[in-house]
Amino acid sequence: MPYAVGADIRELLPQISITPTSKPLEADVTTWLDEAEKELNLILRNLGYDTPVTDATDLVTVRDMVTHKVGARVLRAKVFGIGDVNTSGAKALDAFYDVRIKWLGDDKHPFELANTTRNGREVVKPGGLVRGFMPESADATDADDTASQARAFMSKVF
Repeated sequence: MPYAVGADIRELLPQISITPTSKPLEADVTTWLDEAEKELNLILRNLGYDTPVTDATDLVTVRDMVTHKVGARVLRAKVFGIGDVNTSGAKALDAFYDVRIKWLGDDKHPFELANTTRNGREVVKPGGLVRGFMPESADATDADDTASQARAFMSKVF
């Protein structure tokens, strides 16, 4: 079951018509929803969550995240299609998504997918940490320590 569908975008943006002949096309929105879901699953897996998210409570959160991500893209497509350069609405929707990704990566922030299994396999990209950021005494095989350092680094990047 997808995290979000076209009806979720229509609910978020009732002022915008999304049909098989609109700009953007309904098919475009469906493709964007699929892409956003795949991107979010990748991010969640890298943060150590099992995907896809299946818990009903957590699905509300990820549905909102995907809907806002795609809603921003729809607004940009619509805005640039009619020549209006005011993209503040799209920026606000992007910020909604981006800040939640940041919160999920911050082990000190209470925002969490509380009912989705954490598998302890957070991914730290090779070279992803700034040289000198990881203490010399850190044991690279200690997954919890490495994951905490990765989340700390992500909080500084975002």
